[in-house]
Amino acid sequence: MASCEQFRLRYQRFTLIYMTKKKRSKTCEEPYALVAHVRFCWGARAVMPLSTRVEVGGRKFFIRTAEDECDMSYLGYYFREGRYGGVVGTMLLRTIYLILWTLLLIIPGIIKSYAYRMVPYILADNPSIGASRAIELSNEMTQGEKWEMFVLDLSFIGWYLVGLLALGIGVLFVMPYEDATKAELYLHLRDRAVERGATTLDELHLIVAEEG
Repeated sequence: MASCEQFRLRYQRFTLIYMTKKKRSKTCEEPYALVAHVRFCWGARAVMPLSTRVEVGGRKFFIRTAEDECDMSYLGYYFREGRYGGVVGTMLLRTIYLILWTLLLIIPGIIKSYAYRMVPYILADNPSIGASRAIELSNEMTQGEKWEMFVLDLSFIGWYLVGLLALGIGVLFVMPYEDATKAELYLHLRDRAVERGATTLDELHLIVAEEG
């Protein structure tokens, strides 16, 4: 698996994409795009506990930005007809599973939180994949990767502490840094899952450009 430092370096690419793709999306035409990005991230984080659809929309935003597309409209992408039930039901089932695992013992709950972490990203690619399949695929994607994911989480602690020292304002810039890095992590795990046959491009609704 790619190292934590590699994912941090990819954030520099993420920021560059965001700044240079402004002309491709009306939502990115503000003169201070990175500030707009931080504002979006803060707003998304504030309402995520209230709406799983917003959380999944936020994941899609970061995935698509990492893939060179900048469009903040993805925040409300899963409020549209046909996507509501699948997203809410799957995220609810994931939450129930996590609660049940945590009730057994704290450690199993933590392990399963990493096993199920890719669920909202998978839903961002295919909201109609189904709850059981999304959870199963997340398990497969994170198999053997949980320790590295844990280390990646730890690597952000220092950044958040520095952000708190700046009267808490710095935290607003660390959050999109973390979200962008984890979107890159998902892309890495997704590619590996496709390579080993755990899923397919068709299942994840990924478009492959035709040759020629």
